[in-house]
Amino acid sequence: MDQQQKQRTVPLWAVLAKKRSNKYGGVPDLPDEELADPEELERQVHREEFGPVLLLPGGPGEPEFFPGVDEQGDVDWGAFGTVDFDRMRPKKSETRHRLAELGARLKDTIIIMQVMEHRLPRFTRGQVLWHVKRGVLDIGDIADMDLYQFVVLGRRADRLRAEIAELQERSRERERRIAAVMVA
Repeated sequence: MDQQQKQRTVPLWAVLAKKRSNKYGGVPDLPDEELADPEELERQVHREEFGPVLLLPGGPGEPEFFPGVDEQGDVDWGAFGTVDFDRMRPKKSETRHRLAELGARLKDTIIIMQVMEHRLPRFTRGQVLWHVKRGVLDIGDIADMDLYQFVVLGRRADRLRAEIAELQERSRERERRIAAVMVA
């Protein structure tokens, strides 16, 4: 077998070397070193896409503490394990958590009632609620299921409002006692 035949038996892909280009692309007449770092471009995209969502305020009871940001716009995680972080972060409050939970349940109940309002005549629902609250009418006597559910939700909303008011009053009383001890 001569030399020319040996060269023909080698596959073409083994002879040719593929020149690998930059997987992120490039700009003509600009060296790759002057292009932006791919991670920086990704950070910019995330900041643009999720920026409005991250600027939304937190729900009730959320601490108003925001972590530090370094020069590149990244979160500086270094201080979260320190004593300063624990001092600045508000303490967990069982009362605040319970108030937020009851407030969310009350809000949900009111939304359901508002949806149901459109099924019932205004005068009827007002009169039935008034009579049930005064004890003139028993809930079990209501035959219309929509009206029955509306009254049940109305009573639930009243109970939730009363419980929220009671918790708030107890919290204020506790704060007054603490303030009195500090002053004395």
